[in-house]
Amino acid sequence: MQLSGAGLFFGRLHPLLVHLPIGVLVLAVLFAVLSYREKYASLRQVMPVVLFAGFICAALSCVTGYLLATGGDYDDETVSLHRWLAIGTTLVSLVAYLFSRKDRVAAHAATKKTGISILLVLLAGITLTGHYGATLTHGAGYLSTDILFDKAAEKKHITDINHALVYDDLVQPVLTAKCGSCHNSSKRKGGLSMHTLAAVLVGGKHGAAIKPGDALGSLVMKRVTLDPKDEKFMPADNKPPLTETEKKLISWWVDHEAETAGKTAGQVNMPADLKVAVAGLLRIEKNSEGMADSSALASNNYVANLKLANVNEAAVNKLKQAGFRVKFIHLKPVLLDISLPASTGVLPSSSPDKMNALLAVKDNVLWLNLSGNSISDKQLDTVSRCTNLQRLRLDNNPVTDKGITRLQGLQNLESINLCNTKITGQSLPVLAAMHKLLHIYVWQTAITPADISSADTTGLRFIAGAAAQ
Repeated sequence: MQLSGAGLFFGRLHPLLVHLPIGVLVLAVLFAVLSYREKYASLRQVMPVVLFAGFICAALSCVTGYLLATGGDYDDETVSLHRWLAIGTTLVSLVAYLFSRKDRVAAHAATKKTGISILLVLLAGITLTGHYGATLTHGAGYLSTDILFDKAAEKKHITDINHALVYDDLVQPVLTAKCGSCHNSSKRKGGLSMHTLAAVLVGGKHGAAIKPGDALGSLVMKRVTLDPKDEKFMPADNKPPLTETEKKLISWWVDHEAETAGKTAGQVNMPADLKVAVAGLLRIEKNSEGMADSSALASNNYVANLKLANVNEAAVNKLKQAGFRVKFIHLKPVLLDISLPASTGVLPSSSPDKMNALLAVKDNVLWLNLSGNSISDKQLDTVSRCTNLQRLRLDNNPVTDKGITRLQGLQNLESINLCNTKITGQSLPVLAAMHKLLHIYVWQTAITPADISSADTTGLRFIAGAAAQ
């Protein structure tokens, strides 16, 4: 049964409402236990009110939980256990309320024993219902004694990326962290679970999640590289998106899934720059060269050899006043991550001054994000002067092939996002001439697979394909 808009809305109130009966009913149990002591006997007078409030909250949680489960992709068996335990607990809370009305004064042994028995059943119901609720949200085994007693369940400590299993130690943690809340063994949004490699390979309602050997055509890579405003963008619901390093790792793994099965990063031909970046991401003590420095930037020879002047504080303030966000990602030398929030107001007629603010720090800009700001081809002249750029985002801008030719001097560029721009296959020779360029994002452009196959793009990795696919 498909939920209506109103049903889905009220169903999504369940995570909010479900904590009310837990808190109220546990408080009622505490009051009841204390009330059997002479000092706190007066608490019996408020017990009916507290238990009735807990019953109402539990009933509302049952209704919203039913609506949410009807519209979600959850494990049927776990949902059924959670549902009936919730209904049972709600009924026990009603019994406890009715009993409390008759037991305001009575405190003899038989009455006390019955009251305590009801409360124990109520506590057991709350505990078990909450357990299966957590299982639905976080996956099976979320609350397990293995965490306490099984050393094998402890988080594996990796000190050298060469000793890390490609899938188990590098890829799976990313999938769990960024996709696991919606795609686990108990909650399968879109019919997809990512709790094991086998589940990932099976896929969901929309087909295979990945196509081993073909990152370009894999659904996962297409979804995580969409415009965040796209309704199909993943992760959904404003959850933290994958970082550039995580995207590169998943993309590389999909292309080499067969040859990496059961192997460590040191046993396969993982690119050295990717090893360094992943080591920094996972805070591994030694990178691919065995250096005891987990910082991907600090261990990058290109960065280490840059001779740059200090950044003037006035220049940074000018950038901020123009609407840019400035982050210091390295101090010796000073390297900057600069971004302009989408729709900040950069228009071809009013933005030259804003873009010119970059020129004061042009040599220190390592990462630049201009996504979604109506950047024109002419304004790329300013970008082209940031010759130390390694990452550039121009997605969701009216950039054309003419503008790409202005960037051919960016010979240190490693990644460029051109999704939803006006570029065509004519830009491929210019991009291919950038010798350090590894990843190009071309989703929702006029570039077709035929353009890619016909051009000399050896060594380039195209992510997410083209709109024509």
